[in-house]
Amino acid sequence: MAIEFKIDRERNLAIYTLTGNVTVEEVKEVVRCFGESFELTKNLLWDTRPATFLKPLEREDVEQLVALMERYRESFIEGEEVKWAVIAETDLGFGIKRMFNSMLQLEGFPISLEPFRTIKDALEYIEE
Repeated sequence: MAIEFKIDRERNLAIYTLTGNVTVEEVKEVVRCFGESFELTKNLLWDTRPATFLKPLEREDVEQLVALMERYRESFIEGEEVKWAVIAETDLGFGIKRMFNSMLQLEGFPISLEPFRTIKDALEYIEE
């Protein structure tokens, strides 16, 4: 798997593109990279379209990702909404992303995570 990373300063956006065969551990690494980056931005876009997940994320995996996010809670400015957009092509991917969003909300993170089918729709959401 490869992770391409770039910053779009105009949109205050970190963009991660995942390619190749992806594991749950590699998804966790993207979360770690975002949280620990000196280039921390307000918004995040994950493009998973070029990737193939070797094993679909399950509820337990999503719970672990939310627990990992706890390390970076202080990075978020209270009262400021953070937008995460994930581009997923499958219904399963959509469902997992919605579950992740629900868990983030339950834990009180100021993150709104939305799944999209196209990069155009994801960028429009970020820019709203």
